[in-house]
Amino acid sequence: MFWHVATPRQTGPATPFNHYLTGLGYLSKTDVHRQFEPHAFAEMYKAMKLGMSQYGDWPPPGKPYREAFEAILEKTMSGLPDYKTLVKFCEVGEDWRNTSCYPRRLISVMSE
Repeated sequence: MFWHVATPRQTGPATPFNHYLTGLGYLSKTDVHRQFEPHAFAEMYKAMKLGMSQYGDWPPPGKPYREAFEAILEKTMSGLPDYKTLVKFCEVGEDWRNTSCYPRRLISVMSE
């Protein structure tokens, strides 16, 4: 598995893993003074979306990403308490996709 991650600028099979590891890096750098949670979220979102695309879970013809994401959640997490929160995070990720900046706080998504 780790051979995918060997070259950080490589495209193709390694791309989702590169975004995932970048997200982990942002999480590890987060502290009281520098908060990188939104950046980590954006990288994890990109990793999920690229991974779904690469492994054939998305894009089916005419089906938006959110619906494909919910279909995966239905198979793996239906009935769990975090299910609706993850759907909200997917909606936030889709909204951020077309912006050049990250919002300051993700906690507002969880508090709705």
